[in-house]
Amino acid sequence: MVEIENTIKNLSIVLAGLSVEAGKIIKRTLILAGQLKKASLSLIIFRKEKVIRALRNEYTIYCLVIPRTKNHAI
Repeated sequence: MVEIENTIKNLSIVLAGLSVEAGKIIKRTLILAGQLKKASLSLIIFRKEKVIRALRNEYTIYCLVIPRTKNHAI
């Protein structure tokens, strides 16, 4: 009976240790997930800014080219 009680105590100690480790792993995972979310949002914002810059450049070129072609067409 004493041996069974010792085994139960040892198992509960091991399970408590595993629980603590699992908690640490969950915290690390949540931190990494947050960092991934921030990184992906940064990429999305960067891509949008890049598209906006490209559209502005195209519009500027359009504004410079169209009046000239109209003048030459007349």
